Amino acid sequence: MKTFLFDFTNFGIVYVNENTNNPMRWQLSILRSCLLDTGIARVFSFNPFYKELTNVALGDKFYFLDRPRGVAIGNQHEVNEYFLEKQRRAKLMMPLIDLLVNAVSSRSFSELNDFGIPMDDTIAIELMNSNPNTNEYSPGVIEYATMLSITPAQAYQELQLDYKTHHAVKMKTYATTKKYINLIRAVRTTEQANALLENINQKLFKDTYI
Repeated sequence: MKTFLFDFTNFGIVYVNENTNNPMRWQLSILRSCLLDTGIARVFSFNPFYKELTNVALGDKFYFLDRPRGVAIGNQHEVNEYFLEKQRRAKLMMPLIDLLVNAVSSRSFSELNDFGIPMDDTIAIELMNSNPNTNEYSPGVIEYATMLSITPAQAYQELQLDYKTHHAVKMKTYATTKKYINLIRAVRTTEQANALLENINQKLFKDTYI
């Protein structure tokens, strides 16, 4: 299966994700938010144009989203300057988007839980069902305290700190992502793309981010 971005105005394919092992949902979703009137679709290997559908091939033929078959080849008269500009900008943006997603994933999301267990909602419920002022604690907080051989009050404080830290990281991650999406959306030239690529590398990989 290949995923791709298409233009709603003529259903022409703007950008192809050629990595068949990774649907790149985040990347294509960000690209869609940067290019107006676009959508995400997919094509399967039984389509006759599946193998030849690449970003290089997009420059030679007009591939478009054909609902019954997935992808078909249309007439060149359906190509217009706005569609070509979307294709051009998509090629500039995708390396930036891919780097941003990788940076956020490796530097932020991985820090939220050392054990790969999504605990934020569970911790929030246990904290809400506890009242340290009256020394009343939820069964979950008491279980946590028992397993770690600490008091329920200590368990509550520790869990509260974990919860606040996780959400602070999430908010910073969200804000950083929004910041760079806005910068990516403004890219028009190769020079701008290269400068932003270096900025992302420096700020999100080399410098201390979170």
